[in-house]
Parts: sequence; structure tokens; C-alpha cells
Amino acid sequence: MTPIQIDLNVTNNCDFHCPHCGFDSGNLKMQEMDLSFVKKILDDFKMLGGEKVDFTGGEPLLYAGLDELIGYAARLGLRTKIVTNAGQLNKEKLLALKAAGLNGVSISVDGASYETFNQIRPVSRETYERVIKNIRDCVGLGLFTKINTVIFQNNINDIENIVKQAIELSVQEIRFCFFSPLGRGKECQHLVASPTDWLKITRNVLPQYAKQIKIVTAIPIIESAQAAESCLAKDLSFLQIFPNGDAYPCAIMASQAKPLINLRQTSLTEFWKNKNPAGGNYWQEQILPLFQTNEGCVDYCFKNLVKDGTYKFVCPSRKFIIN
Repeated sequence: MTPIQIDLNVTNNCDFHCPHCGFDSGNLKMQEMDLSFVKKILDDFKMLGGEKVDFTGGEPLLYAGLDELIGYAARLGLRTKIVTNAGQLNKEKLLALKAAGLNGVSISVDGASYETFNQIRPVSRETYERVIKNIRDCVGLGLFTKINTVIFQNNINDIENIVKQAIELSVQEIRFCFFSPLGRGKECQHLVASPTDWLKITRNVLPQYAKQIKIVTAIPIIESAQAAESCLAKDLSFLQIFPNGDAYPCAIMASQAKPLINLRQTSLTEFWKNKNPAGGNYWQEQILPLFQTNEGCVDYCFKNLVKDGTYKFVCPSRKFIIN
């Protein structure tokens, strides 16, 4: 089995300073990925049968070698996408990235209005309007375009409007993530939405739009009578790779700085030959202790709901398609 996807955090620099950021991007200084290191990872990934790669950060558009890496990945036959706040984008840059081989763009939008968006990602109105224009340009240029939305207490009542906005913008997909108070987000515990309210929205609100747009979501809890999905670290279908070579099985463990392996010490090819034992050891040593302490891999506000047996914890990195 090969990785379904790898995310390459090419930089931790960021032009937005979102208070909830799990990676403390823009504040926490990290080296940037050197081109030769990334190309070796891409070579190994392709040889292993990999098909698509996301370039992320931080803000990947602040990485000087992004165009070259996209072109290299495209020549290998990999599908490429950038995960961006779109504050640095413009049509000229999009045209250059598309010419290099870019296939898709994921853009963060956490509010259907500037007022809601600004509560979560503090930027000027001009920047917000530029983000929305860049989404239109991505769609107009024929790039696969996805909106990423994080669920917070202060935007949960705007979810239906965000979906309607995404449909109006003609994007192909919207993905909802449930806010995990990690990194500098630990200071934003008050922003965690009610998980039971979110569960109701996924069942009663989102399905009515499923025929108009692909909706993918995280559901961090589910009734105990229903089966919960297992941890991504057990099957290792995803790797998030940082500039220093540290690779993680999910963004949650990356935000906690608990690497699965360092790819500067062991190649991706060598690691993948022995990934099942490595995944088992990682689960026992890194994930299981968190479950014993928090009833899950993070200490969410719904720990008591899980403890009393009403709900089961679900891996927050798992994706569920709304039908």
C-alpha cells in the first residue's frame, strides 16, 4: 500500500497570524525545505506509486522555490495542489503556477462575510475581498478549487451561508475541519464549538446541499452505538512532512511535535518497506497514552461526553463525505 497523499510543509512563514494556528506559523521559526531534499522525497513518492501531493505551510506562496517544485512534481506525473490563505495570490501568479503544472488550490474561508472571517483570520477587508476574487479566478482558470473551513464557536451559525457562498463561487468542494486547540490555538479554548451542535448540522443542514457541491467533513464524536473510525496512524495513509525532515501521520500529531520518522535520516522508500511495524510502535508509544489521558488524541471540550459512554471519539483527521 502506498501513501494516498503527502503534504509538504515547505515553509512555516505566514503573512496571516491567525490566533488559532496549530503550527504557530508566522511566529515559530523553522528552516525552509531545500529543493534537493524535496525532489528526493517526490522521486521516492512517485516510485512508491504516489499520485498527488499538496504543498502547504505556513503559507506556501512565501516559499521562493514553489514554482520549481510544482514543475518538478508535474514532470513526475504527480497531481499538485497548494493549500493557501490566498492573500499572496493574484491572477498573474495563478497563471504562472498553472503553467508550471499546478492542478488545484485549497483556500481557507471561515466566514461568508468579512465580519465573520475577520473574527477568525484578522485581515483587512481589502485582503478578504482579494481572497474571494482569487477563488473566482481559480475557478475561471479551470483549476480544481476547494474551500477549507474550520468550525469555531463564532462561525458555526454561519455554516449554511458559507456553503451557499461556495456554491455561488462554483468551487468543486468544501471541507470542514473541527477546530483543535493546539499550537497557539491552546490560548483559544473558548473558540471550540459545541461538538453536538456540529454533529446535528452535519446531519440536518449539510445534506440538503450535497447534490450541488461535494461536502467533506470531520466529525469528532459520534453516538457510542455507531462504529468510530480508527486512527490514521494505524494505516499510515497520509504523511505530513516538515522542512527538517520530520514526518507525521496527521496534522494533530504534527502540531504536538511527535514525529513518526525523520526523512533526512531514513528515506521514504526505506521507511515504507517497514511502515506497518513502525505504525504499530507509534500507536503504542505516542497515540495510546493520549487516549488514556484525554479519551482521544487531543483534550477537547467533549471529553466528558466520551467518558460517560454517550459518544465515541472519532479521529479528527478522518474525512466523511456528506450525502
